[in-house]
Amino acid sequence: MGQPSSQLAEVENFIAQSKITTANAVKVLQIIDNATIANNIKASKIEAIENGINFLTTLASKVV
Repeated sequence: MGQPSSQLAEVENFIAQSKITTANAVKVLQIIDNATIANNIKASKIEAIENGINFLTTLASKVV
């Protein structure tokens, strides 16, 4: 596993690639983490965040 600083650099790279602000990236991650919200509602909320879909797509491409 990488060092914390390299992990932080990777997160910052995700943010830069998706052209999202750090605050909006945090909002997207909070929505994803909220187990009480249905997936279709999560999708609508993420879509409403500027560059939220870009961030989520960039993140998913790294996982897959």
